Amino acid sequence: MIYIILRGIIAPFYRFFARVKVIGKENIPKKGGAIICANHIGVNDVFIISASFRRRIHYLAKKEWFSVPIIRGLIKSLGAVKLDRSGKDVGALKNAINLVKAGRLIAIFPQGHRYPGVDPATTPIKSGIGMIAYHAHSDIIPVCIRTKNAKYKFGRKIELVIGKPIKYEELGFTKGKYEDYKNATELAFSKVCELGNYSALSHENGD
Repeated sequence: MIYIILRGIIAPFYRFFARVKVIGKENIPKKGGAIICANHIGVNDVFIISASFRRRIHYLAKKEWFSVPIIRGLIKSLGAVKLDRSGKDVGALKNAINLVKAGRLIAIFPQGHRYPGVDPATTPIKSGIGMIAYHAHSDIIPVCIRTKNAKYKFGRKIELVIGKPIKYEELGFTKGKYEDYKNATELAFSKVCELGNYSALSHENGD
């Protein structure tokens, strides 16, 4: 209920005042679990994606947010999954897998950190999204947040480009090992970069 109320407030704001244009709404599955793979420019990313998807979205949120009293209660009610970014957070990954298996949408930023003003194709990424997709047997939806110079500025046009889901069978899983997770994540993020007309994916993996 809280999520519905907040979305009802922020969606019109981002649509009309923040000038967010959504491209590819037809690619959003009407039901079933899936993973949203997106680039990470700033805090606004979460609100822009949530305002653009009619379905409820869960996010992996860094554990530091859960230590802030006012924010902790809010993000818990919104279905955020606590993530310890200092190492392999098995608990968070299991929770994310279970959410997708239960038919929910979960959004993940493989870059792990915000990169304003940086071409996402040049940034390091982590392979957790590939691991979750493998164990949840789910598709991945590439989503690119595109704005001038990859920086948010009041009045600057923002485009949210939603690509066609990458089917589980297209992710190239063979043995379900690290290399599979890495390759699947790189494939998904390369699609994100393509949607934003960014350069070809060329970076060292950040795991």
